[in-house]
Amino acid sequence: VIAFFWSPDGDKLAILSPSQESDTQLGRGPIPVPALHHTQPSPPRLDLILLDTTRGSERPLISFTPTPLFLAQLLPFFDQYALSHRLWSPRGDALVLPLVSGDGRPQIYVIPVDGQLPGKALAEGTIAFWSAAAP
Repeated sequence: VIAFFWSPDGDKLAILSPSQESDTQLGRGPIPVPALHHTQPSPPRLDLILLDTTRGSERPLISFTPTPLFLAQLLPFFDQYALSHRLWSPRGDALVLPLVSGDGRPQIYVIPVDGQLPGKALAEGTIAFWSAAAP
């Protein structure tokens, strides 16, 4: 687990962990950089997993490439941001995440937690948060 975020009602936990689809070493020490190659290492992929604490069940939601800003600025300090920068919607039915799209553009997505994927792209952007106001 790299980071986790409690839903507003405390019944669900959104967990971010290194993707099972990639061989990245994120969370297990420094990511190796090829010394003699001119290629950039592939960006790490993360799995978003939903843990239902009332049932004790977990369900993978998506595997994604986060934006560099989210990866470098929010995730290392997720515990410090958890109460002031909300990834969960006020109703606890969706998360907002900055993803790198297939064409390399940073996009803000709303990911519903009820399994209705792939989610909805809102706009281009590198990081986003929900307002704390109730709907």
